[in-house]
Amino acid sequence: MNEIYSLKREIYFLTKELEKIENIVRKVKDKLYETHLPNDSWESFFESFSKKYPEFYTTLERDFPELTSMEIKVCILIRGGLQSTDISQVLAISVRTIENHRFNLRKKLKIKERANLVKFLEKL
Repeated sequence: MNEIYSLKREIYFLTKELEKIENIVRKVKDKLYETHLPNDSWESFFESFSKKYPEFYTTLERDFPELTSMEIKVCILIRGGLQSTDISQVLAISVRTIENHRFNLRKKLKIKERANLVKFLEKL
């Protein structure tokens, strides 16, 4: 019986320590998310991107007028080779929001289920 009590106490203390560690990790993640790139990061990226792919923005806007300005930005950043985590930092929004935009883009661009969004954008 003493052994069981001892194990229960040990599990309780381990659980409390784990909660403390999870709280620290959560705080660190929050701080990292708060310290996003400067406000001009989108403008800087867009300027460089436009030099490399001068027709992409106009083609996207012309062929898919139903896209929102944020969806167009996400397309440009995807075409520029950025991953969702990088895009979220540039636009100062969550990765989950980026994933939602990617989902909506696939529908609006009428991309088949098995087709790749990145490859589709590379062909524009």
